[in-house]
Amino acid sequence: VILLNTVGKNLDDLEGNLKISSAKIKNEFETINFNPIVIKKGFKNKKTFIEIQNTDFVEGELGGEFLLSKITGLFQNTFHQVYPFVPYKKIHGNQQVSLRLNIKRKILDALYPNSSIPKNISMEGLIDSKTNFGKLIIDAPLFEYNDIKFNQIHFVVDTKNPDHNSLLSVKKISNKYYELNNFKLTSKKIFDSLYFKSEFKTNDDFSYQINIYHTQDKYKNSHFEIKKSTIPLGKNNWIVNPKNLNNQILSYYPKNNKIELSVLTAYSNNQFISFLGSFSDFNNYNLK
Repeated sequence: VILLNTVGKNLDDLEGNLKISSAKIKNEFETINFNPIVIKKGFKNKKTFIEIQNTDFVEGELGGEFLLSKITGLFQNTFHQVYPFVPYKKIHGNQQVSLRLNIKRKILDALYPNSSIPKNISMEGLIDSKTNFGKLIIDAPLFEYNDIKFNQIHFVVDTKNPDHNSLLSVKKISNKYYELNNFKLTSKKIFDSLYFKSEFKTNDDFSYQINIYHTQDKYKNSHFEIKKSTIPLGKNNWIVNPKNLNNQILSYYPKNNKIELSVLTAYSNNQFISFLGSFSDFNNYNLK
């Protein structure tokens, strides 16, 4: 049941209250009912204010000089600045919005029934299109999927951070076969490339690092240049691209769903491997 008490001609100048007194979501296992949801929208000193009131769905607020119809574009352009492969969306005028959201575990369990999310997820941030500034912070205390546990997930997007534009950190990733500690993945836009750096430790307290440059050509093909990295494989530690050459590239062509590897070299103690080739599917591949 939806109760609407508003005035306005469109989404942007709409003012008033929206109450959803009865809401439910049906997934592949069950139907889940939610407590009433109240959304309030108003204006003060040319600024828009939105408040969401609920106990088991989503609660929080947004405020600033923004058009509600353009809110998705503001988020999209923030991610475009950090990840250039995300399409840019043209937005007229200068807009600014701050937000704080608390996404309840009940709605997460309803949307992702194959996952276990025992605690709420929080999100806060500020986006300003005039200064091209955007910062978003997402925290999830615990997430479990396919028997893999992720403890203390922390994700940050910051378009003005001089060290990195995005950070994903996880205190511990574990299942019955392995455990990774202090996992950290950062990205930094460098000219037309995106530099990814991943660091983590295993139970032996040995530090590992993976370094990759990503570029996308005019045909939307992705190219991943694999730089010198240290990874665990089996019981050994392997050094990938030990001479840190520029020719070890993995390319993906979405038009024909094809993967090509120019060359990849690695060594561990007195063992050395080198291979190259292409892969489209299990009936069409050439690796050597």
